[in-house]
Amino acid sequence: MRSPRRVCRLWLFRMAAAAAAAPFVVACSSQPEVAISGTETHALENPSFRAFSLEPAKASVPASMLMRDAGSIARYAILTGDRSPAIVEQRVDVAAPRDEKPTTLVVHERRRRGSPSATNTAPWQDSERLSLRRESDGTLTLLEVATPEEDSRSLFVEGLRFAAPLLRPNETVVGNSPMRVVRLKSGSARGDGTASRTLQLVGEAMVEVCGERLRASVLDLVFDVQLDVATAHVEARIYAVEGRGIVAEERVEKVTILGIFPRTRRETVVLLSEDHAP
Repeated sequence: MRSPRRVCRLWLFRMAAAAAAAPFVVACSSQPEVAISGTETHALENPSFRAFSLEPAKASVPASMLMRDAGSIARYAILTGDRSPAIVEQRVDVAAPRDEKPTTLVVHERRRRGSPSATNTAPWQDSERLSLRRESDGTLTLLEVATPEEDSRSLFVEGLRFAAPLLRPNETVVGNSPMRVVRLKSGSARGDGTASRTLQLVGEAMVEVCGERLRASVLDLVFDVQLDVATAHVEARIYAVEGRGIVAEERVEKVTILGIFPRTRRETVVLLSEDHAP
């Protein structure tokens, strides 16, 4: 049993795999552990991230701001936490057949230790694979999370609601599902339980992403897994910009194994680059 890996992120999403071996993820605006204003880090000289004061949200957030188009590739820097410094690359594909309705999207994630410099020759390591279904109304539903480095596959039996077609200010997306966790290689059982996820649009804020000033929508996400062998709780603050998608995330993950081995991880990630699908 090992610690969690998101949901979207930054996605997406990381906690389901972590609780078992439990996805991307932020809490209500009252939660104390994720900074709401004035977060700044210099864990790497460049890139960097800073968020300014939270303001009321004026614009809604479409699901397209939280999930990139098929064929897109984005790279993020891990600025803080025990996995820093590192680079995370996310690629979005469509599961065959491409004309299948509803569409199944697959987010492939790999990670490389070290800074984003051109001289970094550390090997890439596959770290996570998320499968999501895009419903006919545009809703995104999380189906499973595979974590090769943990030999873990988390299956959401009823699908876990991931994003609404359009999230309005102070509106909350709620998802609940039974879940099963199996070993990725053998398919043998690792645990059973339930998963819940909430995502709320709490405001807007000016942010600095690698020195660039942007106005971002601010979302809080909470993700909980209750398994027979472990529990996991993730809170994150997600910053999303129209036309850029998720540009940063601040996350706190807590895992308790067999009720007696608590573990906490904090992490900040920031967008480095993105390549859009043709």
